[in-house]
Amino acid sequence: TTTTTMAATKLCWSFFFCFIAVQYIVSFPGTNAIANPVANEMAIVMGDQARFTVLADEMVRCEYGTKFDDRATMAIVNRNLIVPDFNVTRSGNALRISTRALTLEYTPAPTSTSCNGTNVMNHTDVAGNNRRIANNSQISAQSPEVCCAACVEVANKECVAWIYDPVHHFCFLMAHAEDTKPTTPGTPNDRVFGRVRGNGFSKETLAITFANPNGTTTTWRMDDSDPDNLNGTFTSLDCYSTPDQCVELYENHMGAGLLSRNGWSVVVDTDTTRMDNVTGWAAPSLSANDSSYQDLYFLVHGSSQFQRYRTVLSNFASISGKIALPPYSAFGVWWSRYYAYSEEQFIQEVLEGYANNSLPLYHVVLDMDWHIEPKDKNCQTWGGTTWNTKLFPNPSAFINSLHSNDNVLGHPVKLLLNVHPNTGVDPCDKYYNKFADAMGVNPASNVTIKCDMFNKTYADSLFSIMYDSDADALVDYWWTDYNGCGTPPGYDESQQSDNNNNRVNKLLGSQPSSSGPLLWSNMYYDKHIEDNEQRPLVLSRYGGLGNQRYPIGFSGDTFQSVSTLSFQIRRTAQAANVLGPYWSHDIGGFHTGSGCPGDADPTNKTGSELLLRWLQFGAVAPIMRTHCNHCERRIWEFSMHFEYMKQAMLLRNALVPYLYQAARDAYTDGVHMVYPMYYDSPDKEEAYTYKQQYMLGGVIVASPIAETSDASGMVAKTTWLPEGTWVNWNATKVYNGPTVIQEMYTVADIPLFVQQGSVIPMKTMINYTSVSPDPMIWAIFKPDLLSNVGAIGYAYEDQGDDLRYQSNNVQFGQSQLMTGWSSTGKNSMNVTFQPVIGSFDGMPSQRKHIVQLRGFEGMTASVACSGSHSCTVQKAPGSGTLDRPSNAIEIATDSIQATESMTMMITFK
Repeated sequence: TTTTTMAATKLCWSFFFCFIAVQYIVSFPGTNAIANPVANEMAIVMGDQARFTVLADEMVRCEYGTKFDDRATMAIVNRNLIVPDFNVTRSGNALRISTRALTLEYTPAPTSTSCNGTNVMNHTDVAGNNRRIANNSQISAQSPEVCCAACVEVANKECVAWIYDPVHHFCFLMAHAEDTKPTTPGTPNDRVFGRVRGNGFSKETLAITFANPNGTTTTWRMDDSDPDNLNGTFTSLDCYSTPDQCVELYENHMGAGLLSRNGWSVVVDTDTTRMDNVTGWAAPSLSANDSSYQDLYFLVHGSSQFQRYRTVLSNFASISGKIALPPYSAFGVWWSRYYAYSEEQFIQEVLEGYANNSLPLYHVVLDMDWHIEPKDKNCQTWGGTTWNTKLFPNPSAFINSLHSNDNVLGHPVKLLLNVHPNTGVDPCDKYYNKFADAMGVNPASNVTIKCDMFNKTYADSLFSIMYDSDADALVDYWWTDYNGCGTPPGYDESQQSDNNNNRVNKLLGSQPSSSGPLLWSNMYYDKHIEDNEQRPLVLSRYGGLGNQRYPIGFSGDTFQSVSTLSFQIRRTAQAANVLGPYWSHDIGGFHTGSGCPGDADPTNKTGSELLLRWLQFGAVAPIMRTHCNHCERRIWEFSMHFEYMKQAMLLRNALVPYLYQAARDAYTDGVHMVYPMYYDSPDKEEAYTYKQQYMLGGVIVASPIAETSDASGMVAKTTWLPEGTWVNWNATKVYNGPTVIQEMYTVADIPLFVQQGSVIPMKTMINYTSVSPDPMIWAIFKPDLLSNVGAIGYAYEDQGDDLRYQSNNVQFGQSQLMTGWSSTGKNSMNVTFQPVIGSFDGMPSQRKHIVQLRGFEGMTASVACSGSHSCTVQKAPGSGTLDRPSNAIEIATDSIQATESMTMMITFK
């Protein structure tokens, strides 16, 4: 028995290895960062037909096969991490790896490739789950030695064991064989069994033991099921049967997640498409030629309650890629509607409506009607990239106007266009001839060129010829509707029939396959924007583990129904369990049908209120994008609920600084901006059972309403609040958690609860699309003046759409506000503006601020500011608005330098 200790301080085994490893540090297409798939050699432990890589105290890669793989996969792009301390103990072929968090034990099955009888064991029968290899699995043989040799010589390594029948002189070649005890030889009918290769990891050969926060230990064995997995997310919610049937379908097809109440998860990466370490292009897994190859990652959850789930997410993000930070504008309000607008209509009926009603707008989306839809040439009406000049006579001028301050909004907006890449390129497209030449197709054939994003010529030509020409080159982002096409290397078309293919079991559940063309296509559209030194955004369905690198998620075509909205509230946050996408739902639902209120008619009270509730959810969802199929989405047309709909949009706009900070934290920590309640309270059963709520950032509990009101105009909603002291959004009520509350709400209400004393950065409608709001609002939620405990608020800012947030020379500014208490008594407090941390191109050298004090209703305040600064107490301008409630006390400052510290001393009466 030998023991070896590996020290974390030895980052390189030798200078030579460090030099070789550096050669593999490449930027893979769309990975948003430089990544190194080759692990530090000091992290690697070799076993009998196995290789183990200790990536973290709680995370180990386990490979089995005749060869091992150092290439990146679509799910895993980085394995070169700081090596944790661990011990290795060997006894014969068996080994044990021990880290601070786990103990792995590997006891390989005995094998022999010599066929001299030394590995022959007699068996009376074959285990029920043994299976023969597909081809030539039964041959004639005159002896066990001949049978053994036939198994050894199988070129593709599929044969791991053999069984010889001495009566009939048959030899059975097996692709899988459980270990069974040999019988005592004695009768001529005894079959003879031999193993020439290991059978892969099994319950008998691989076990991992770890400690739980409650002091108990758990031992996991290969192929253990996980009934307590907390699930991940879905590819999309496309469904056209009935609302309730669709929700049932959704619930039955939720994929597995990285988190489990059992304290472990396994990511199976065996068959995932690889990326060549030099070219970055797609390549098959080793499993394509070696059926014995296995590649999995075992993740132990954190040993403390608070870190129990966060540890897993952070560790997985370190190897799969961080949750990309979307552009700043993505967190504002989006407009989208499936409708054949002309340019004139769009300006007059949409943009002027937003301007005239003082509504925020950051992104506009044109569904497929922006391009031609020929019906007379055997062309796909859904596909195409050729502008419809009858609707948009001068597309370039139209886009340039959207990007300028001279449009009717008075500020630039971003443009997304809908495309259906899966339809291929047909002869109706403007640049068909040029594209056909690039693909080696005769343009005169007029055949549709099939979409294949795994064909590099096709993928490169799609962008260089189709998307980078004329007005298309001015488009900010693409909405790839039904994206994903082509066959990954190592697959055939029967295995890869559509973009939702689930052949590869990424987690121990039905998580969408990271080998599918959808994830690859998402990556490539992302890369196209990234190559132009812009921060990418691709609106597309979810492609599996690794998709967190390519935001935003489009959840597909859904019914306009209460059941759909309820499901979205219930399951959106759960996507955080796979570092999921920033889900962008069709706010209001896409299509009508049985059981739908029909909000195409703004006078329909039920439909109008349902749209209102959906907008209120959108205000506190990852993305707020309205959309539908030719129904109404201009909220000023819904006179019954317009003011409340407007308040939801104003709230969303106000929260953008807070959301952007939370999104930056997600990039850093691996915990999504929107996440389930059990992240913070893993030991509380209520955190798992109250599913119609979630955490928005670190201090807000969001509990949106999914029902329409009763005859009294009220709706009841039950919410569970975790440990601590909480206040409602206007800070008129205080709750001591953990507690369950049920309250009645009007149509104007969004149930939101904030940790007492929290500081939340917000903005006004003044120059609202700017990445640096001036003034910045700092909302302070009913601080306890007797506790003498202060708080800090942060607001991360950068240029908003560049890539430097992910580099070592990151440029950013982080404003800070600190609250504290003076010695003058219980009715006073101090607020200090700290100097901005960091800087970036275009960062303002000074700005004004508004301190918004919530929870001081019926009180007045006086203020004095340090230095020569002036501060003014004012009443919030809103009349019960969600962003600036009328019961708040606001204190406005003059301009404060970014490098300056200023303290505000407040006294209450």
